[in-house]
Amino acid sequence: MYRIPRTSIPLNASPQNRLFSFLKSTLNPSFRRFESTVKRNPVELSPLTPTPSPLTQPAKPHLPTPSSPPLKSTPKTPMSSPQQLLEDYFRTANFQLAGDVKSNVASLRRCMELVYLRKRPLVAVDIEAFERNSSLVTEVGFAIYDPNEQGATMLPSIRTIHLIIKEHSKKKNGRFVPDNSHRCLSGTSYIVDLRQCSAFITEVFRHYFEDEQGVLVGHGVKGDIKWLKTLVNNVPENCPIVDTTLIHKLSRKGNGSLEGILREVKIPCGRLHNAANDAFYTLQAAMAWCDPYYRRKYNLDFYDSRIFSVSKAVRRRMQFDDAAELVHVQDGLLLYQCLWDCEPLDSESIESEFSEKIRKTKAPKPFTYTRIANTMKFGAHVGSSGGVSKSVLNAMDIGANSFALFLRSPRQWAAPPLSSEEADKFKALCTEHGYDPARDVLPHGSYMINMANPDDEKAEKSFGLFLDDLQRCEKLGIGLYNFHPGSVIDGEKTDGLAKLASYINRAIKETSTVKIVIENMAGHGNLIGSDLQDIRTVIDLVSDKSRVGVCVDTCHSFAAGYDISTESGYKEFWDKFDSIIGREYLSAIHLNDSKAPLAANRDLHQKLGLGYLGLDVFRLIANDAKLEGLPIVLETPVKDDDSVYGEEIKLLEWLQGRKDDAEYVAKKEALAKLGASERKEQLEKFEKKTLKSKKTVKTKRQVKIDEPANGTVKKRKVTTVTTEVKEES
Repeated sequence: MYRIPRTSIPLNASPQNRLFSFLKSTLNPSFRRFESTVKRNPVELSPLTPTPSPLTQPAKPHLPTPSSPPLKSTPKTPMSSPQQLLEDYFRTANFQLAGDVKSNVASLRRCMELVYLRKRPLVAVDIEAFERNSSLVTEVGFAIYDPNEQGATMLPSIRTIHLIIKEHSKKKNGRFVPDNSHRCLSGTSYIVDLRQCSAFITEVFRHYFEDEQGVLVGHGVKGDIKWLKTLVNNVPENCPIVDTTLIHKLSRKGNGSLEGILREVKIPCGRLHNAANDAFYTLQAAMAWCDPYYRRKYNLDFYDSRIFSVSKAVRRRMQFDDAAELVHVQDGLLLYQCLWDCEPLDSESIESEFSEKIRKTKAPKPFTYTRIANTMKFGAHVGSSGGVSKSVLNAMDIGANSFALFLRSPRQWAAPPLSSEEADKFKALCTEHGYDPARDVLPHGSYMINMANPDDEKAEKSFGLFLDDLQRCEKLGIGLYNFHPGSVIDGEKTDGLAKLASYINRAIKETSTVKIVIENMAGHGNLIGSDLQDIRTVIDLVSDKSRVGVCVDTCHSFAAGYDISTESGYKEFWDKFDSIIGREYLSAIHLNDSKAPLAANRDLHQKLGLGYLGLDVFRLIANDAKLEGLPIVLETPVKDDDSVYGEEIKLLEWLQGRKDDAEYVAKKEALAKLGASERKEQLEKFEKKTLKSKKTVKTKRQVKIDEPANGTVKKRKVTTVTTEVKEES
């Protein structure tokens, strides 16, 4: 290791002499030659001129040596003032802007004089509102460039301020725009109530617009002014305004998103839809689009009428995604030539060769909904097509804190084995995204399983499928497994319950960790589990009770006759559950509304709030502290797109802490109206079946009648008699 010797440097020496003394003692005697050369030919660096990039230099500068003649100092060219640069730009530029060129050039000049000359403070403002109710302001962001605070710095000093409205802090976006409210890039967000927020904004506007005559900068600033008027009274409408959307319109077709405007001039950006971040990037966009250098470099003086249309899915991915496009490069020198064009190579040969050696890959697909940390583990049953590991990403896509899946096809006996690679990938993704497979994942058993079947051969086949699912759970590290208890068909219920319990005991002996979760049923036909006592009977017959649990399905409970649609009925159901089964066995919740009315014994799931249960019970569940930490899994009907579950998860999060205010009542009535037609249809079917309390049944029976033959011998005659019997339905 090189040892730095101690040096003796006078404390009152100038910085240059101290540097020379340090280098002289630290390096070697050859430094004296360099010292004499530098002292003869001092190099001056302007504090306003950035050091040239090595990439732009054709060759290395000539290094002085003892035998070289002294370098001659070149006369310095005086730097033009910003005003002179702006005058030269407008005198020499060939503007081909949209619309009336003369008036648009005048508008552009006004904006450039306000921004480029930097004589006034530039105050960029951005407002974020709740996507479900745009009248509620959730965030206010400022980015302020004050020329009095710059000094001699080359890098503009921009002050960013992020305010979160306390009263609306629980209003989270995520459906239409990403929720980045807690991702302020400056590092600090201030949570203030509406009153103090108004006081703060009033002082900012008074100082910068009344005292300092500042310039208001915004992206679609009319909308921000409209929101600001709901907060303060001194909104600066008469001050100079620079709107980046209007500047963009002069050069490009369409309004242009903030991200698109920034990328047009190669300014990196991320975590948009945070008020402070958007204000900062808006100010940067204004500085770039009002800079003569940027306008010449990116051809902003020429109107481009092309519109690059993208699909709705691609547009949504771009809106929610900060990821850059990934480009794999095999030849670094060729990449350098293509990006800087250092050598006069033929452009066609470069393009063809470059396209052969660079392979573009899609950036990772962004998640549609933002997952919010929550003690209530709202989730849904997601698809696992392509491998069970896909279910983790599908759960993240809907913002779920728990999820269910099928470990294999639910309607087939045969299935390919679960590979170790797929199991490892599943566990790695769970770890990456913060899911605990032992508590947050609830696989659903195959519909083919019926271990209560009186046919021993079929029951044994069901057990084989059941055991395979449990073994897959343990390979994946999953701690819960939910299944339907089955049907006794034409057998006795007592025998069916005992048979089911015996198979559960066998499965527990052949596995080690997974808990077997029995789901309550709707009661159709000879299904078991619609009565809570059925489940209690099975639990009593299970040897290791720590390995058995219960999943309560809201639709099944309602269909079985438990009216949980009201607060009193909801409380009564849980009192029965605690007394018959015991709350310690509750392991999960299946969350569904019901298309069929109470006690219809029909397993017809419906979206939340559209069925006979209504929105009230789901508000009770969303605020039930006794259900915290349990997987609360949606099984409402979806067609082919699981992402719609994200909307219902956001609805459940919205119901947390919700009272009977006007907003809740309006939401409840709107959902009930959406499901009215289906409720009516199912009610008619139910009434048609149940209102006929009696029905006529025709029965045939054979009767033997003795008839005399020739007066002496009796002949036996068989006739068929049809009778009508009224039976209670």
